[in-house]
Amino acid sequence: MSEQELFELMAARADVNWEIFQFWSGITFAYIAVSHFAARNLNWFIISVLTVLYASLSIVVYQMAANNLAVLEGFTAELQALSDSAEVSAASEAWLQISTTTPQLVAFSIATMGTFACALLYLPYNCIFRPIVNTHSGST
Repeated sequence: MSEQELFELMAARADVNWEIFQFWSGITFAYIAVSHFAARNLNWFIISVLTVLYASLSIVVYQMAANNLAVLEGFTAELQALSDSAEVSAASEAWLQISTTTPQLVAFSIATMGTFACALLYLPYNCIFRPIVNTHSGST
């Protein structure tokens, strides 16, 4: 493949990963909203089902992103081989330098896993420790 084709494919894969992350972020926000607003009105069976569904969906989304990232790494390896045999553009050189730095990927992974863990534990925590608020004040 040519450098341009590889670069376009890599950009498309990076966009897909961003869309996957946005989808997961939306689902996480919805789970946190349910945890915050409806926690006291849910029984433990519903809480368990919601937690299992959220965790399962998060695992599936993680696997989709990991598979997409593996394909992206394959394209990057092809671009690296092309770079070794011929001169490539400055944009491709920059991509190769960025893709080999792991601190950003590690920081992103820690932030994502931390968000997942906190969101997962928030619903049970909110049901157990959130004080019951009496909405019927005064005499009837």
